Amino acid sequence: MKISGVIFDKDGTLMDFNKFWVPAVQGVIRRIFADYGIPETDIFLEKVLNSIGVVHGKVLSSGSFAWKPYCDIALDLKPSLESMTDGKIINESELAEKLVRYFEEASYDDNKVIAPTADLQSVMRLLQSNNIHLGVVTTDTYKATVECLKRLQIEQYITFLAADLMPYAENSEPMPLKPDGRIISRAVKQWSIKPEEVLVVGDAPNDMKFAHNGGSVAVGVLSGGSSKEQLQPSADYILDSVSEIPDLICKLGQEGR
Repeated sequence: MKISGVIFDKDGTLMDFNKFWVPAVQGVIRRIFADYGIPETDIFLEKVLNSIGVVHGKVLSSGSFAWKPYCDIALDLKPSLESMTDGKIINESELAEKLVRYFEEASYDDNKVIAPTADLQSVMRLLQSNNIHLGVVTTDTYKATVECLKRLQIEQYITFLAADLMPYAENSEPMPLKPDGRIISRAVKQWSIKPEEVLVVGDAPNDMKFAHNGGSVAVGVLSGGSSKEQLQPSADYILDSVSEIPDLICKLGQEGR
């Protein structure tokens, strides 16, 4: 099997999800509480975090925070927040805007830990030297994603990027959101390759769905929030981390001869 491109998920795949996002989401929710006059109690904080899949200091792969864009996370937060505001109605668009702004500010905070899941520079350098096209597709915002890739020191290897709130030309269509397979269509068109020549690498079942929606190979990694049992039903291959991607590509190439 010939592999000519790799599309990576970001959180849990390239960067350690819990080390960065658990402290970040706790800080953002506290800011949200202050904005809406909600008492900052442990019970309220736990209830709101649980509503988006952050439980006991871990991000659940099935929870909305692990894979949804901020507009949909706002929808999931709204009922639990409103239950604490004495009947005050929270505007969904306003809440989504707050989430985007506060999380982007967290991404730029030098005190926040952005830890890689592997020696990413070595992996990217090896793949690029073998003429493998590299991309990143995430439901995080474009600005936060670019900042993350810079801090991971791998932005120079990425030739295709898809994220929420992507800038786009006036006469072009906005970028779809994962798991829409049209994203893969755009990547392979840019790279002049076929969808079946692309590995889509992610830590969540939503990433596997995305791969299959686009006609690509689904590779699950255990470096994020999903277990092997959660990934097995939809993954074509399961690896410990992205460090094993070069070996998988070599193996697939040998099998295709």
